[in-house]
Amino acid sequence: MIPTYIMQLKEFKMNINGKIDKNYLPTDFNELKLSKKIELPQNNLEKNILNIFKNVVNIENISVTDDLFNDLNGDSLTAMKIQVEALSQNINIAYSDIFKYSSIRALSEHLTDNKTPLNEEICKFDYSKYNSVLKNNTLKQPLNIFYTPIGNVLLTGFTGFLGAHVLDSFMKKETGTIYCLIRSKNNMSAKERLYNVLHFYFENKYDDLVDKRIIVIDGDISFDNFGLSEEDYKSLGKNVNTIVHSAAIVKHYGMYEDFKNSNIVGTQNIVNFANSFNLRLLHISTLSVSGNNFADGSNIDNHFGKDVNFTECDFYIGQTLYGIYAETKFIAEKIVLDAIVDNKLEACILRMGNLTSRFSEGKFQQNHFENAFVNRFKSFLQIGYVPDYMLNLYAEFTPIDFCGDAIIEIARHFNKNYTVFHLMNEKRVYLDRLFEMMKSLGINLEIVSEKKFIEIINNILADNDKKMYIEGIINDFDKKNKHLVYESEVKVKCDFSKEFLHKIGFDWPFIDINYIKNYFQYLKNIGYLNIN
Repeated sequence: MIPTYIMQLKEFKMNINGKIDKNYLPTDFNELKLSKKIELPQNNLEKNILNIFKNVVNIENISVTDDLFNDLNGDSLTAMKIQVEALSQNINIAYSDIFKYSSIRALSEHLTDNKTPLNEEICKFDYSKYNSVLKNNTLKQPLNIFYTPIGNVLLTGFTGFLGAHVLDSFMKKETGTIYCLIRSKNNMSAKERLYNVLHFYFENKYDDLVDKRIIVIDGDISFDNFGLSEEDYKSLGKNVNTIVHSAAIVKHYGMYEDFKNSNIVGTQNIVNFANSFNLRLLHISTLSVSGNNFADGSNIDNHFGKDVNFTECDFYIGQTLYGIYAETKFIAEKIVLDAIVDNKLEACILRMGNLTSRFSEGKFQQNHFENAFVNRFKSFLQIGYVPDYMLNLYAEFTPIDFCGDAIIEIARHFNKNYTVFHLMNEKRVYLDRLFEMMKSLGINLEIVSEKKFIEIINNILADNDKKMYIEGIINDFDKKNKHLVYESEVKVKCDFSKEFLHKIGFDWPFIDINYIKNYFQYLKNIGYLNIN
């Protein structure tokens, strides 16, 4: 809310109601920058990026040191348009880099720096201290499985897709109370936000249980004591037995401070709370920490030179943690592992796979437009073609309702010796089969050669009306040409988790044509996908 520029006016025109008439306020943003020194580009790359910025933000007087977001009023859509416009000029910019290097000069310097973006502190740390708490996440010894009461639960991140379905599974399987830590936001109280999410996913199914088995706590994980009074903080600690920490910023782009406050500071505060009251913690993480291309939602160069496995026994194997989301979630895992090793905290980390619509009827997340997997489909459907080299690849569909059940079942069979689980549906669907199912549903994609596909993409990039068709796949192109990279040197394994879940009576579903039909039908019904 702090303005970048302040402009003094001689007078304000008033309207008939005695309010300032906005029609008479200056509208030319450049007027605010007349006194500012304009730094000119020093090389061709800076010149090209400057022209791209001018075309997208529609501002003429731009300095190469201007910040896209603070100085030029840019937002996430602006960043996407810049990325697409750059690719049309054969400049390959990662979407997340536009947020990290948000001036023309910083972005240009980054593009000419061939170093792999790695956090030096992450690379230098000695991870051997975690071996003792990771080594048991294996099938090399018999699984020790027993029932453990969950009791009352503190749930963070309820307003998210996963958090809502964790609550649903808890309500169906348990008899205890669930405390939902929700912050007021966008002029909505914590309770209003609770009802908004409950009604979106479950209509009025749980209305009668609010203030009974579902208790709203108006708080914020990024604040000390969650922003609660000392009395309320202690009361909460005494009333719950288990924490399911699902709160996080899960986008793959944005400002570092926002991610830090939510994903790092918030996790540290949850760990402090668990330690203070001797509570059990289930920390929701992501398989993006593995460095796997498809899990992270972007093209990543790991430089291994060979395939490497990432199992439930692994944490840092030298993978590239590219982007704010993966990096901050990795650091959050480290906070939890430190607490397990140093403070004997009873906790486990649950790394989520590709969360998709409900298996029951296809209901998908509220903010579907932020889902990278769905956006890929949208792009391919708008383009109308896919390259033939994709046919041997597979897609992972991990239905959200099954995932909620898996989390609660792990909580009901908690064993402090098992510290990491990979929650991903290993019953994958190969793309040739997926395209066949889509075709039988009247959703057609034409298979073409790689050469033809590149030609199609180049034609789309030359068409101003169609450029944004590639929005959902632009981060998947390699840096040299327009080859889509969906294979990764990092192979995520879930053998331990699969067997553990099977032993406690849980199995992932097969993805059949009925599921695919519901999946696409829902996205069509809400107007997100334009299909027959």
